[in-house]
Amino acid sequence: MKLTAVFLSAFLLIFQVAVFSLPSGERIVRRGVVSLQEDLEHVTGQLYLTETKLVFESSGLNFRGGSTTIPLGNMATAEKGWSKLLGIVPAVPNALKITMKDGKVYRFTCWWPSRWKDAIEERIKSR
Repeated sequence: MKLTAVFLSAFLLIFQVAVFSLPSGERIVRRGVVSLQEDLEHVTGQLYLTETKLVFESSGLNFRGGSTTIPLGNMATAEKGWSKLLGIVPAVPNALKITMKDGKVYRFTCWWPSRWKDAIEERIKSR
């Protein structure tokens, strides 16, 4: 029974379909499996880059559910950063760090954060 639950969870994580709504004509430019780092918690899910926003959809593997929408127009910077151990100690340089104009910081652990950064910057420039 546990093995079935593990396979089902892995399937849902890998093949998760976007559940947020896109305005007519808007498309998903990039997507990938990431972890949103919030203090001590790492929330696993999918990150979507559209033409106007970043959307994080948490997977069913977390206690915290839901989504986080980050409008590109409200971003101050997108840069490659460090994953933080216990939310404090820099551990691995595999994070995408998004700083908002109001100072709020989002940190996503992901594969190839520099590719995410470049894709975000390209979308911002093309607006």
